[in-house]
Amino acid sequence: MSRDVISAKLDIIFKKIFSLEENEDLLHDFLASLLEIPYNSIQRIDVLNSDVLPETAEGKFSRMDLKLLVDNRLINVEMQISAKV
Repeated sequence: MSRDVISAKLDIIFKKIFSLEENEDLLHDFLASLLEIPYNSIQRIDVLNSDVLPETAEGKFSRMDLKLLVDNRLINVEMQISAKV
């Protein structure tokens, strides 16, 4: 049985997964791991949707801007996926 799987590396899928309110814990854990910040140090995560998603999965432009409050300090994060050549 063949199964089509959509990669989470596609910009539109990545942003959709991590920007959903019900996935806030997933985003929180991802950022804590990626940035090597203790999970409990991240007090707040604000997802800024400043860019419009592409209309199709093949569309390439996507940005996910975040504001983190970590130990009472504000951190701005811009997440982008780049193609590996």
